[in-house]
Amino acid sequence: MKVLVVDDDPIARKVLDAFLKQSCCDVQMVEDSHRALCAMLAPDAPHIAIIDWMMPHLTGPELCAKLREHDFEIQPYLLMLSARKEKGDIAAALDAGADDFLTKPFNIMETQARLRVAEKSIQRQLVLRRRITELEQALEAQRSLIPPEPPTLPGKPEIRLDALKSEQLDTVLAAALRHSGQRDTPRHTSTPGSGSRIVAWTGLLAVRDEIWVDLMLEANPASMAALFEQAQGRKPASGDLAEFIITVQTAIHEAMRSVLRASGQDVLTPLLPLVTTGADPFSRDVGMLVERHHYKVGAATLTLVAAAQACPLRHKAAERLRLFDVLARAYPPSDTHHVPLLHSGVVLNEHFIDKLKLFTQGSADVPPVLVYTPSSVALHYNRTGSPRTGRRAHA
Repeated sequence: MKVLVVDDDPIARKVLDAFLKQSCCDVQMVEDSHRALCAMLAPDAPHIAIIDWMMPHLTGPELCAKLREHDFEIQPYLLMLSARKEKGDIAAALDAGADDFLTKPFNIMETQARLRVAEKSIQRQLVLRRRITELEQALEAQRSLIPPEPPTLPGKPEIRLDALKSEQLDTVLAAALRHSGQRDTPRHTSTPGSGSRIVAWTGLLAVRDEIWVDLMLEANPASMAALFEQAQGRKPASGDLAEFIITVQTAIHEAMRSVLRASGQDVLTPLLPLVTTGADPFSRDVGMLVERHHYKVGAATLTLVAAAQACPLRHKAAERLRLFDVLARAYPPSDTHHVPLLHSGVVLNEHFIDKLKLFTQGSADVPPVLVYTPSSVALHYNRTGSPRTGRRAHA
């Protein structure tokens, strides 16, 4: 083992040099703390240092403290050497970062035993470092065998939205049910309800990240009726159930909007919640993120589905506009016309599209219409259900 001796006394250095060489150590000598720091921070630094207490510049404990500030791959073993014998001095040296304490004049057998302890400590670190290196190399070799992920297709970015994490969805559903009069807390279950499905849908647009979020509450009629009875304390009469489902879905909508706003999003809600039947029509688009969670709420079994899809801002000519496109900006822009033809947030229906086509017809220099197109899920529900068009979006 290579050992550094730090002592300003030339006689002490000679004695230690002879003793350490007799103990088969490779010895390096320095006479002050500055040279000691340079030696210990060098690429071929010794792993063991014997440090005198009283030296120029920094004392032995101060040198120990300085060395402990550095992030060594192998932490050096520091032996403090001093004529001081008080317990307080020994404690001070150990608190400063020394691993052991030797008193002058040192006993040969005791010092050799202390050096063997130091060597074992360093050897354990070296073995551990070697094993870590071997493990890292093995992991790197395994990574090289894994085929790279296919590149993300243009227009299909990876969707990441904290609002769709499981704990956030749990909070959204619990808040909506409380608002609707439900006292039981929803609990996760692995089994969805069976039979025909009633689906309540709503959609939101997170403007900053250009992500469309669909929320679907699914249950069979018996579970919906049980949920109503648990919340209202009576069985549903004719028409009560549909109104109750819309109330719950609207509360889910508002709770999710609050979550998105809390994360710094501007939120548009251009399409009203609606109720339909059947399974959710998810696209196989690789850019869509889908979270599906099943819950038990008293006697009712519910499924909350949350989906996110990229909804980039699009520049369209009037001829390319489609039903349910949402105006992102008033048209025409305020820098060309003082009074807009349509305000931002309007959901386009056939009448509005015809109006925009007529306005731009025959004009060579007209600005494009800036729109957001809702997700494929939102378009499915609003085309097959009762379309709600020609309204302003709620911010």
